[in-house]
Amino acid sequence: MTSVPKFSKDFLLISILTLIVSFCSIIYELVYSQALTVLYGGTVARYSITIGLYLISLGVGSFFTSAFKFKNTLVFFWWNELLLSLIGPLGLVAIFLLGGAGLWAGLKSQAPVFFLSHLPILAVGVLSGIEIPLLVGLLSAGEKDKFSKILGLDYVGSFLGTVVYSLVLYPKLGLVATALWVGFLNFLSTVITVVWRMREWALLKLASALILILYLACLFFADDFQSSLLGGYRETQIRSELLSHDPDILSVRVTEAFSTPYQDVTLYETVSKNGSVDHCLNLDSHTQVCDSTYMIYHSGLVDVPMLFERGKDLKALVIGGGDWIAVDYLL
Repeated sequence: MTSVPKFSKDFLLISILTLIVSFCSIIYELVYSQALTVLYGGTVARYSITIGLYLISLGVGSFFTSAFKFKNTLVFFWWNELLLSLIGPLGLVAIFLLGGAGLWAGLKSQAPVFFLSHLPILAVGVLSGIEIPLLVGLLSAGEKDKFSKILGLDYVGSFLGTVVYSLVLYPKLGLVATALWVGFLNFLSTVITVVWRMREWALLKLASALILILYLACLFFADDFQSSLLGGYRETQIRSELLSHDPDILSVRVTEAFSTPYQDVTLYETVSKNGSVDHCLNLDSHTQVCDSTYMIYHSGLVDVPMLFERGKDLKALVIGGGDWIAVDYLL
């Protein structure tokens, strides 16, 4: 009769923690991939480069832990997760600031900015590579042989992260809120471990509580952060495009920017040298319609097909009329 193996509370805690940290790490990288796709285009290239850099940096992080010995593994793990939970969301902010600040405007090559935009991928990868060796080091001496189980849970957590990100987090929350929530979960799981395993470290617990409060405040303003970052990037992008094609435009200002489960929406206004103001709608980095052009654009789409219809009971099918202007003009 085969006996069922018994797992200690320590092993169960480390197993749950492994699932959570691997879940969080892969989502950071997916968030970066999407942000870089928005900035530079080329979805396949951006995701491929991100995954490649993440894998190599995981190896670097793992090598780092094997090359050095730590006096207190749990304290080092706390610092590692603190850095990871901060760098994860801040890395996304850095990517958008680099893309929205127009730093390459005066440069002959975008290579420096492109390189800097990928540094958060490497930082998260190295810190994530440190996690598994540290978690195994937290096991009791009699459970060190369970490394393969911890490694297997690490892969499971990564798989769950990819599924939850694509089906729930990104469609429902957007990039910035997703990064903040994942960072909060990342650090919260670490705090639970510290409280459970280190009863004498009052200062560490106090620092953990203050950081969690800061995270909760950031989560409360997550939508505002997202609108601000997206608006800043869009404004720089739209300004550079318009000023290069229309010398009469004096200024560009984004009035509202937000994301839906289907697209990024930006409303902006331009001021010409003659003082006229034009309001425009931009969807996914492409200007769809402006006050000054929508009648010309949509009257052609509606009037020409209407020339062939004379009956009173007209039935019309509008394909791709998501902005509703064609339907309004048709009516």
